Amino acid sequence: MKYVYEPLDKVPGAIRVLALQPAPHLDAPIQGSLEPVTHRTFPYIAISYVWGNPTITNWISLAGYEHGVGSNVFNVLRSVRSKSRTLFLWIDAICINQENIQERNTQVQNMANIYRNASEVIGWLGNKTLDFDAGFCLLKILIAGSSHQYLEDKAYETSWDALVRLLDRPYWTRVWILQETAINLRVSLRFADDQESEITVKNLSE
Repeated sequence: MKYVYEPLDKVPGAIRVLALQPAPHLDAPIQGSLEPVTHRTFPYIAISYVWGNPTITNWISLAGYEHGVGSNVFNVLRSVRSKSRTLFLWIDAICINQENIQERNTQVQNMANIYRNASEVIGWLGNKTLDFDAGFCLLKILIAGSSHQYLEDKAYETSWDALVRLLDRPYWTRVWILQETAINLRVSLRFADDQESEITVKNLSE
């Protein structure tokens, strides 16, 4: 049976968060529930990502009911969930009733506050590719400030190509990324489901 949204209370700051249940492995079924809270007081993680094709390709369980999601949303959820604890997430495609135009408009107008008040923002940039490790390794080297020798070393040419592809992902072209990641000091950028493949944004400006 399909999940049916309950109306949000008409309280300033009211949002839904996804209580995402833990799973022992990546391919375990995705289960959770939607909880009404206020973004001003309830701690949650806001997700910044690319919607991609919104066509329903996968199903998750919300309070025991089926809910269809697109492939990018599905990959985000399976990648960020914990193995041991429930995570409270705000992710627009699920936490906003997309079929309710009035609610959707109201929530979109409030998105700056939603991202600002999040206890953390995770920017999910997509899955790994075959040359991901080379590009990501070089990126960390550049962040550390050790760039000159790598600019001149021809042995790193393939790593530079991999880095260019890493930085050419659709995520970086989104207009909303500035709002979602610039107004919160606790932002991390994550690739795939590996927390080791994560960059804390404040490190980019140090």
